[in-house]
Amino acid sequence: MNELSLLQALLFVKVFATTSTVAFFSPQAITGRINLEKSKLPLFGVLISRIPTPTVLNWSKISEYDVDSKSFWLIDADADAEVSNSTSSYSSIEYDLTSPREWLEYCETQQGLDDYGMKHGGTACAGAYTVIRCDFHLDKKSWNIWGKDFHFNRLQESYRSLLLSNQLTDDDDDDDKLDENLRVQQAQSALDSNTKIMNLLLNEAKKTILDRNKIIRDDDEEEEEDTTIVVVMLTLLWEPDHVQTTTSDDRSSTIRVRGHAFSTLKKVSQLQLNDVGTTNSVGVVNPNPPVQAVIGYLTPTTTTATTTTDPNITSSHNTSSSIVSLPNRYQNFPQAKLSCWCRRRRLLEEMFKRDVDVGDVFLTKHQIDDGISNNQTASTTLTSIDSVELLEGLTSNIFVVYPGEILRTPPSTDVLGGYARQLIIDCAAKCGYQVEIGSISLKDSSLWKEIFLTSSIRLIIPVHKLLLPSSSSSNTDVVDGNNNIPLQLETFWEMEHLPNKLTTSFDDNHHNSQLYAYDEIYKQVMKQNNP
Repeated sequence: MNELSLLQALLFVKVFATTSTVAFFSPQAITGRINLEKSKLPLFGVLISRIPTPTVLNWSKISEYDVDSKSFWLIDADADAEVSNSTSSYSSIEYDLTSPREWLEYCETQQGLDDYGMKHGGTACAGAYTVIRCDFHLDKKSWNIWGKDFHFNRLQESYRSLLLSNQLTDDDDDDDKLDENLRVQQAQSALDSNTKIMNLLLNEAKKTILDRNKIIRDDDEEEEEDTTIVVVMLTLLWEPDHVQTTTSDDRSSTIRVRGHAFSTLKKVSQLQLNDVGTTNSVGVVNPNPPVQAVIGYLTPTTTTATTTTDPNITSSHNTSSSIVSLPNRYQNFPQAKLSCWCRRRRLLEEMFKRDVDVGDVFLTKHQIDDGISNNQTASTTLTSIDSVELLEGLTSNIFVVYPGEILRTPPSTDVLGGYARQLIIDCAAKCGYQVEIGSISLKDSSLWKEIFLTSSIRLIIPVHKLLLPSSSSSNTDVVDGNNNIPLQLETFWEMEHLPNKLTTSFDDNHHNSQLYAYDEIYKQVMKQNNP
């Protein structure tokens, strides 16, 4: 890339908005990044002006350790403009701190590890984190925390992977080579901080929910409270405390723990059983409508047409194949939930989610990638899609239903095994499905009956269509002055009987007596996990 093209890339910052397909939360507009995966320069440029969005009554709080008071304190992320639209000393990009994702990105830049990560191929991370779904039951005025022990344990393991990952890219790693006993002390101190932060944020959320519910109560309050919950998205972040913001001299507390809570404060129906009490009579409906997803894979034709004009993609060509590098997780501690993925996945979102109807991007693995070890930041794509495997969504796990009521999900060696994924594995047998842990190859797409995603907050998200990127058929088509040829999204797979996009009901050609697997399993999950 010449100097002029580099300057244009740095100054041309796109802004795009994402819309949630669930009732639980809908983060505000988020900022686009240019060449996040490969840039070796810090993120800088003009301040981003946000796309105006309708005013929504969201609630968000941040919890951090205060050195002076030696206790955790709350920050109101949405009340103070100086807090909710913050920039770091390493970047002039504004971050909306009411958004959990942008808060994580902001925390990275606070430590200067955004630039640090770029210099090491984008793999260095500032922290490890986890996201926990917390349901407040209005009738009982109490919390149901989904998988607390699971999330605490995974956060601890992710942090260990974080230290290993950063050691691989840091020549000066003496400070990270700590005695194992000291590591155990640090982890226990951080786990104790987890509990303190969780209690602080959830107590504040409870007070806000009850106060708001008291204001808007009406005559049918008792009936409504018996059937509604409010969902809070709780994010816990562990960072190496290089400057010891927790204490001044205690090396057993050198993990910095921070927390973030977010909610739309919307009421959601909780599980109800009618007098019949059968599986088909469960009165709970999955609030997540079916979505479209894009396969994160570029065919040779797409590669040739796109990478020659798009500075965000690096590629090489020869007479027999095209190779394109895209961000992935499976080659860099896939079992760890690291905060740098919030930044790294923006390139995939910019490429494949320009269409507002796209709900997710599926990460892929090519069989030849198993023999590649010299590049741990990008997956390699070759000529045929027959050996391409689906791995996971950007922040979700994938399940595919095969004939014979077989439910398959990729192995945890290649993906981040989420809490909701484990719930589905545990509940599937009760619904008559056999779970297989194995590869999901595109060559078997004719066998696929259903596809759905799982995440800790949304639980189960049905997928009604998979799209495969391809280049425009006409090389004269351009989208801007840089002569970028647009990606066309062609249907690769589609459900035989499409569900109604606004509900989980079936179309007119399908018998209402038959349930989808994701409907049955969702009801079982809710039944099993509601006290």
